[in-house]
Amino acid sequence: MNLLPKAVEEFRDTSYWDKFFENVGQEAFEWYSDYCDLEPVLNKYVKPKDSVLIIGCGNSRLSNDLYDSGIENIHNIDISETVINKMQKDNRRRNKMIYSTMDARQMTYNDDQFSVVLDKGTIDALMSNKSVQVLSDIDQILTEVARVIRSNGRFICISQWLLRYHHIVTKKNFSLPVFAFVFTKMNINPPFIEIQLYNSSNLFRCNSLDKAIETVQECQITCFKKYEFKQKFVSGGETPTIDFFDTKTNLKRYQIIATNSKTKYKQLFAAFIVPKGRNRDWLFATSAGRQDVINSAKYNCLIFIYLQSDQIYIDLDQVKAETSSIVVDFKPVNLPHNTKIPFLSSAEGIGDVHMCERSASELSGPYLIEDCKYENEWKRRLIFESNPTVIQSEVNLKVITNEAGDISRIPDHSILNDDYHGAILCCLQALYMDQKNLSRILLIGLGGGILGTKLAKTFPQTSLTGIDIDSEIVKIGKKWFGFDESDERIQSIVIDGLEFLATTSQQSKQQYDTIILDVNNGDPQSPLRCPAPSFLDEQVLKNIKSSLTETGLFVMNFASRTSDNRSDCIKKLMSYFKYVYTIKLDEDINEVIFCCEYEWKNPSVKDLNKIKNSWKILSVDLNDLFAKLTLQK
Repeated sequence: MNLLPKAVEEFRDTSYWDKFFENVGQEAFEWYSDYCDLEPVLNKYVKPKDSVLIIGCGNSRLSNDLYDSGIENIHNIDISETVINKMQKDNRRRNKMIYSTMDARQMTYNDDQFSVVLDKGTIDALMSNKSVQVLSDIDQILTEVARVIRSNGRFICISQWLLRYHHIVTKKNFSLPVFAFVFTKMNINPPFIEIQLYNSSNLFRCNSLDKAIETVQECQITCFKKYEFKQKFVSGGETPTIDFFDTKTNLKRYQIIATNSKTKYKQLFAAFIVPKGRNRDWLFATSAGRQDVINSAKYNCLIFIYLQSDQIYIDLDQVKAETSSIVVDFKPVNLPHNTKIPFLSSAEGIGDVHMCERSASELSGPYLIEDCKYENEWKRRLIFESNPTVIQSEVNLKVITNEAGDISRIPDHSILNDDYHGAILCCLQALYMDQKNLSRILLIGLGGGILGTKLAKTFPQTSLTGIDIDSEIVKIGKKWFGFDESDERIQSIVIDGLEFLATTSQQSKQQYDTIILDVNNGDPQSPLRCPAPSFLDEQVLKNIKSSLTETGLFVMNFASRTSDNRSDCIKKLMSYFKYVYTIKLDEDINEVIFCCEYEWKNPSVKDLNKIKNSWKILSVDLNDLFAKLTLQK
């Protein structure tokens, strides 16, 4: 039987509702949720002593259930005389409950008559569009509700649309969340709105309507993502990242990604707690990495739970307790209701991360600096919140304990643990083993100064000029990453690299032996991650060539998610340089490109040993590294 109207405007028509309830028959029609789902919220705001008005009652059992729970002073109204007559007849034994045929827009009750007014779907039904008439109807209802409700009384509205919001966790299979809106009539200035989400017992306060609407919209999006994911198993499918916040602090507490396996396994569903500090590792930050985890765990679906570096977690049990209700929401529809969901984790447990600084740069936006313990080693990381899956700068740390027992962590530049830094530094060492032809290096994209510091350490007879457009990031390098300008060989200049190259290319005295370009693309949506596209313009490449000595070397850190970007880049570089060499890194999209006017020779065994001995720890295998050095033709 089709109970829907031919046009949404019929929701406002009395004759439609009379016919609707005639067709429904004896079965109660419940909008959204029944009393079982709503009971926790209703018990909080509706007490036996309250006088309650239910508008648009229909044939819902809500008032029956309230009455049977001990709340007897209930008035029910509806514009359909058909349903009012039926409900009066069906509830004769509930003799204190009153049913009246009445329009909620023009109620005949006295001012301040009720302590609670309850609406379950009436306003939603009337909100058929945003026409002047509809908005006027809603305004009349709310005006009437405000009139008949007492001071300190509550207006509770059960709705799915965009006060105190309660997210109702219902057994019904809706793609959007159900909310209970509780409005308390109080003289408060400024007003505030409190919201309770995701089975939490806590409420958090929004001081503006815009913030409250934004929060509810985020909840709607989250529920829709979960609904879509659960409806059908898609091999290799996964949800976007979904954020969950601490309701006491409004800070992000967890992030969730639900991922399906590409191979069917007997074990259906589990959660995996990602240790703090590992969120940006390839294994957990990429779809391919998550598939590796799934294949190791052998589950059809894994829910990845990402801990936040600025949040405190006591242990795995706490994380499990706080996320259990979230994880259950993602379980497949074919999983039995009472199935115990396993929580998996690595040997590191929840991990160890210390927040060093959280601030913002005018140019680069919000950033954070954190110290992470990973496999008994400490690392310091710089991350921009605009591109949170990318580690902007990372350096190993020495842990030092003084005589008083105080512990400090300082950068250790004798360790070379970054693959693309390793490719640049080791190739430069092999090429300039005697350092006679390397006196001046230009590094465009100084960032945290890690590569610059290691260049200065590796080539003690060479001067280094570091260029960065953001003065705040240069300060970060000095404060947190050991970039030391007290060394007279090192100079940093805050300027746009494009502007600096345009000026330098006109001054023959400022030519460099090596120019290194390490500039990220600021657009996280672009498949080209490095360099910024403007550095591949023909005039910029001409300026780079003009800024090099005749035997100079141009080095580019290149990263793209598409092969088209790479082909275009290589083609452009080959039009300016006779020899273009590349090294593609494992398990990463980074590729280091070397451009020059002469052919390279493979380093000798003796030279390779010298390079190895210059580092305490070397991340790359040198034989493998130079085997990957490919001449582009």
